[in-house]
Amino acid sequence: MPHGMRVAALELASELPFGGDPLPDNVTCELDRHDYGEHTAQLRDLGKGSAVWITWGKSGDVAHDIKVQILAICDSASPSEENYCWLPEEHWGGHSWERYE
Repeated sequence: MPHGMRVAALELASELPFGGDPLPDNVTCELDRHDYGEHTAQLRDLGKGSAVWITWGKSGDVAHDIKVQILAICDSASPSEENYCWLPEEHWGGHSWERYE
């Protein structure tokens, strides 16, 4: 991840304790597998239902329109209400709990 985006992500205020630079060096889209549209990966949880996300488009192997932004976290719960989705609100594809429950 480029240095400027790292700095931007770390400067956003958080409700959670922070102990250093927890950001990943590389990110992978967390949505269901797809070759088109916006890709997204969570960089850090801010607490109170929001997180810092990196979003990007992709043409072949080239990323474009890269943004670091705060997005609300999906509040969908599994039928048993034991697991909650950690993807951004209004994401497309399945909820994270559908893949890991």
